[in-house]
Amino acid sequence: MLARRLPSLRCLAAIVMVINASMSAFAPARADMAADEAAVKAQVSAFYDAISALDIARMEAVWTPQAYVTVVNPRSKAISHGWDATREAFDKGVMSFWAEFEATQVEGPYVHVNGDMATALTYVEVAGKTKDGKAVQFKVFSSQVFERHGEKWLLIANHGSRVPE
Repeated sequence: MLARRLPSLRCLAAIVMVINASMSAFAPARADMAADEAAVKAQVSAFYDAISALDIARMEAVWTPQAYVTVVNPRSKAISHGWDATREAFDKGVMSFWAEFEATQVEGPYVHVNGDMATALTYVEVAGKTKDGKAVQFKVFSSQVFERHGEKWLLIANHGSRVPE
């Protein structure tokens, strides 16, 4: 009876070995995925740190200056397309409008990485004071798309929508 089961046991052992080898091959990919997600989350934080500091140079550091980048901010009336328009949307549309600005991540970012692209969705509370002294508070859903450039994840699209009150 053992003789009849021996081929089946050998087959089962071979299958287990193949599965273990496959799992080992994917373990580094999972570790890389976790590292990529952490890197994207760090870039999301860098974005909110830059905008809270009203610092255009720090904002430039999280974007790739390409013709295909886009932004729609909560106060936008149109899509800013291309690096020059995107930079201007922050420099003239955000940095010059606010005297004080604080963007606090309340929920997320929820990050998904797929190859050299990543998305992040974050719920943000904004509080600030406009240049004319008006205190303003509101909430934003922020969707961001990142692209890997070498070892760094850089923003290629940002969309912020005010949450209805």
